[in-house]
Amino acid sequence: MFRYVAFAWNTSNHTAAGRVASLSQRLLLSKAGWSNVFNHNGLSVFCVGAGVADCCLLRNQSGVIAGRLFRRKDDGTDETHPKVTSLSDEESAKIIRTGGGRLVDSYWGSYVAFLRNPISSEARVLRAPMGLLPCFRASCGDVELFFSRMEDCLALGLAFSLNWEYIAVHVALRAVSSRATALNDVTELKAGECAVLKHGCTSIQLLWDPAKIATSTTIDEPHAAALSMCNSAVACTRSWASNHERILLELSGGLDSSIVAGCLYDAPTRPEITAINCYYTNGSNGDERYYARLSAQHAMFELMEIPRPEDLRLEDALRASRTAVMYSFFMRLSHAQMMEVPIRSKAATAIFSGNGGDELFYRAPVLPAAVDFVRSRGLHPALLGVALSIARLQRVSLWRVLGHIASDLRTRHRKSPADDLASAIISASENGVVNADAIRSLAQLDLLVHPWASSISHLPPGKLVQILGISSRSCDHPFAHADTPEFVDPIMSQPLAEVCLRIPSYVHLHGGWDRAIARLAFANRVPRRILERTTKGGVEELGKEVLMRNLPFARDILLNGALVGERILKREKLEEALSVRPSKSTVEIGDIMLWISAEIWFKLWERPQIQAVA
Repeated sequence: MFRYVAFAWNTSNHTAAGRVASLSQRLLLSKAGWSNVFNHNGLSVFCVGAGVADCCLLRNQSGVIAGRLFRRKDDGTDETHPKVTSLSDEESAKIIRTGGGRLVDSYWGSYVAFLRNPISSEARVLRAPMGLLPCFRASCGDVELFFSRMEDCLALGLAFSLNWEYIAVHVALRAVSSRATALNDVTELKAGECAVLKHGCTSIQLLWDPAKIATSTTIDEPHAAALSMCNSAVACTRSWASNHERILLELSGGLDSSIVAGCLYDAPTRPEITAINCYYTNGSNGDERYYARLSAQHAMFELMEIPRPEDLRLEDALRASRTAVMYSFFMRLSHAQMMEVPIRSKAATAIFSGNGGDELFYRAPVLPAAVDFVRSRGLHPALLGVALSIARLQRVSLWRVLGHIASDLRTRHRKSPADDLASAIISASENGVVNADAIRSLAQLDLLVHPWASSISHLPPGKLVQILGISSRSCDHPFAHADTPEFVDPIMSQPLAEVCLRIPSYVHLHGGWDRAIARLAFANRVPRRILERTTKGGVEELGKEVLMRNLPFARDILLNGALVGERILKREKLEEALSVRPSKSTVEIGDIMLWISAEIWFKLWERPQIQAVA
């Protein structure tokens, strides 16, 4: 697993320079095998793990790009984009001159770029648009730290306190997508953002704006949209595959993972690919092996079928790494356990998945798409056909769709992102367990919204849903270790994301199908039975079984935990939800698993801290 830690400081500050020397020594003396890939003029970058050789140095000691980098080929073909491991003097100068904008416009990948302008005193840290490589930020005195994994930061001796505002909202809503994290003084640089460090001050710029892309030249003809989508998906998937000789593909049998399989089977570098179906249970909607077999057979991949472990112990999550963001451990724990054998037996260096397809290909609430059509094209004669398709897909009357449009035409008023968050908290509290009043008294809601929120607020609601769907990715894997293969989500590649954003939401629903353009785009690469699927597998029944088997542990950790102690959850209502007796509780299994995960997260942070650096 590739990781990095970087330090930025004012070289004239001797205290800061001494602190960097001490922190650097800790890294180099550790057994992890860190390499100092860049060190010049107040910017020092250390990397470790597979992928260090791919770090790309800029010329004239102006920086380094840590991670995977590809050169764009926007020529409409499905050719592989070339991997970049070196840059010319001219390209390096353009990247610095544009403050990183050249990287966003002419390259893509999963990287964090550390740039130093040799003329000014400015340093820049840019996280790739859509890249899975995270970027967290903290401070140690006058030294700014940027890192991909929280445990590496803690090994340097830094200590942090809990951010109860973030935690409270996370518990209510299952996720918080903002720069803030569950730790005070640790923030996350989001995709496409650039931290600018100059004269002791740090500001944040957005270099990749999905709203601008979505409102640029649109692709509203279905077949043209499908061709662009297919070419981009194939090229991106091939580019990722070119880095690896042995790949594991998580193949559920759903549309999105089958699309990735369809893009991989004729990859010109011919990697050895093993499909893994580890999504089947005894539940009514938990066994998709029939579809996974169809997809694997179509792509001519070996298929390994691994059942969900029936003896999953939630307390095993106490072995996870400490993270800055909070996760639901249930799926991640079972996934980590199930993938151990295939990773070892196949010596795989990457795990591919279909993550992101629901969001980018538009498997979303469909009523907003009708509003998008009217805002884009007015009361066009084609509106009736679009409204009928959406009504059929939503299984509501035509009048319901037209009424939704009329309501938008009357109001068009949009609340602030913080108001939206407050409304969502009130809605979440309807289960009776979440204490909305306690959360509202804690949360500085304006600090807990995604930085994209203000720039996308003017967009029509369907496009807004699509962009918010891709905004919540955080990637500090709690069960990853030094030998964990690279995680790759080819659908979430920047060039493909930009194509999908340019396709209007109502075009994504062409003919009354969700993900309609994706179904059209990959008609020759995905089995017909999968293209025609309208259902999706789930793990709700497995969740119920796991909870019942772990009920004593769940009751102990929740009823005596921090969430009850801080009045974020109501103890009496929680006890009712955890009772084996019939009750009127409407709490969902996903919520309970999230609350258990939060309490596990607290216990992980009770581990003794390493002595802090002076």
